[in-house]
Amino acid sequence: MEGPEAEDNKGLSFKICEDGHFSGNRRSDEMINRKGNLIKRWRFLLLIIFLSGCAAQIDVKTHAKTWIARPVSELKEEMKKPDSYATKIGWKETTYQLTNGNSVYVEPLSEDCLMNWHVSPRGTIIGYKTDGRGCAGDDPNSFMKALTPPPQ
Repeated sequence: MEGPEAEDNKGLSFKICEDGHFSGNRRSDEMINRKGNLIKRWRFLLLIIFLSGCAAQIDVKTHAKTWIARPVSELKEEMKKPDSYATKIGWKETTYQLTNGNSVYVEPLSEDCLMNWHVSPRGTIIGYKTDGRGCAGDDPNSFMKALTPPPQ
């Protein structure tokens, strides 16, 4: 429903609409609608760009803190989920033994980033090391930091 009609000093009629804007003619209304649509489109585009940037990288340190001191079996189950990167690329489970009795379990994080989990003989994740240029937040001393006990 439109508001009261009025005339300006040049004899043009206009109306005050419910949403508070002035409606003088169809052309000005179309321009207002186009501008509003354009702003909405730009906001949507910026939101998509922002979200894709967030989803594209995984923070290695945060990911490592999530899994240190947990059973590697839980990580393996997580990697088998349909939305995991490992499942999406068809990753084949990769584990190798170390001379000290521990093992390394490899998890792909992105195209150019692998997480090498250091696993105790009991199956607990005790450290990690990353491999690849695509590892955001990579820490070259990660094994040592994960294995070094806190100061007493």
